[in-house]
Amino acid sequence: MDFVDVQRRVIDLYGKEAYDQGLETIAVARPEHPDEDGILTFYEACLLGKSGRIREALETLEAGLDRGLWWAPGQLADSDLDSVRTLPGWETVLARGEQAVSEMSSLRPDPLVRPGATANPEGTFITLHGAGVDPMAHAKRWEEAAPSTWTVITPVGSVPMTSGHWAWPYDLSLEPLIEHLEGLPLWRPLILAGWSQGGGMAASMAWAGPLEVDGLLLFGPGLRDRQWDPGSHRHVPTYIVIGQHDLALRSCLELRERMADHGAAVLLDELPGKGHELPENLQGTIALALDWLLGSL
Repeated sequence: MDFVDVQRRVIDLYGKEAYDQGLETIAVARPEHPDEDGILTFYEACLLGKSGRIREALETLEAGLDRGLWWAPGQLADSDLDSVRTLPGWETVLARGEQAVSEMSSLRPDPLVRPGATANPEGTFITLHGAGVDPMAHAKRWEEAAPSTWTVITPVGSVPMTSGHWAWPYDLSLEPLIEHLEGLPLWRPLILAGWSQGGGMAASMAWAGPLEVDGLLLFGPGLRDRQWDPGSHRHVPTYIVIGQHDLALRSCLELRERMADHGAAVLLDELPGKGHELPENLQGTIALALDWLLGSL
């Protein structure tokens, strides 16, 4: 099973409170995805913590430390681990995470760039990954799904989460993204896309950032408390893809209503039966979104 499918299944089982089945999925996935030990171990600890097995959750993280794993303090603040944080030994897990973040922050990879297949690309996608995602895996999926005649740029978040996985600042400040895009050729039209936390970053940049964006493509965006302000924010055409069971659905519906009420071009594609995940047919979704966005310019 592809690791994206593993994550999708674990998150789906978590949402259904089928924690034991989630743990079984992780156990099966471990030998197939040894490079994802950090993420799988964190998922395992969260499922154990959520099911009340807090001692086992801490022991899972401690065993991970023994294997050289670590997790950023922001990741360890997950509410699934609230009870686990009361146990002796938690401070060791937290301290190792703080040390690793300090060591890794200066090792942020450069943006990943797939040039368009023609001398003059038809446009540029800037695609922003979610929190705790492997940017290389995110870039690979987008590069395979986006039109070959477009340039695809995948900046890397500035916050280390665990080995090989990065996030954007929790306050969604734009400076790390702006810094990462400096000097890169950006062919117009420019479409800014983002998933989850990356969707929140993309929205902030498109609405009020220094970058002139032609279209915004959001997948399950983590908007937090951000609202589109018709008086001060740009009227960037916005295409939203959101699962029916995604916790972000309400904020996306509110965003669509607010933008539409003020004459901004906005379309929301609600995926029946889906949760917080990218669509399985990402290529088809991008094609539909691109047609709509370019037609809205």
